[in-house]
Amino acid sequence: MEHNEALATDPFRLSGQFVESWLHMLEYWDKSAADHSRRVARVAVQLARKRGWRDRELAALEWGAMLHDVGKICIPPNILLRDGPLTEQEWTIVKRHPIFGYEILKTVATMELSAGVVLCHHENWDGSGYPRNLKGEEIPPGARIVAVAEVWDALTSNPADRAMWPRQRVVSYVSDHAGRKFDPSAVSAFLEIIDILS
Repeated sequence: MEHNEALATDPFRLSGQFVESWLHMLEYWDKSAADHSRRVARVAVQLARKRGWRDRELAALEWGAMLHDVGKICIPPNILLRDGPLTEQEWTIVKRHPIFGYEILKTVATMELSAGVVLCHHENWDGSGYPRNLKGEEIPPGARIVAVAEVWDALTSNPADRAMWPRQRVVSYVSDHAGRKFDPSAVSAFLEIIDILS
């Protein structure tokens, strides 16, 4: 069977191609954001594997993690790339990026889990997150994992707008926010793999 025919008969593999295409687009738009997304995906997969996820669940989680911020392409650049604080109205617009990302992915039949990750990765365990103020196990499991992976990468990377944190400070932050910002079981898995994270 030809390569293209194989893709056509396996929608799951085709979804992987879709994700790679979007990531390439994201690299043109903002390479640092694309690099961040790849690192978040790598950590999320390690966390999920520690919790017993396998095969296609891991792939779908990886896709959601890779595209967790894809909705930011819908935010006007004068807001998203602003140096300095945003107004309350501008921040409200930025907080819609999970919804925009979900709208992009929800029409792809094999990406239901991935779309849930994108929609809910800013929800907090205690219900204080956005965009839907979900709480505890109302939040999809993949989104709870990506929330930890995303904060780890955001605080240990070194973007132009802030200094990165020392590893132990990030570990303390994640630990201290278990049961508030983060799913306690995701934090436990994070603490078990912390020594192998780069």
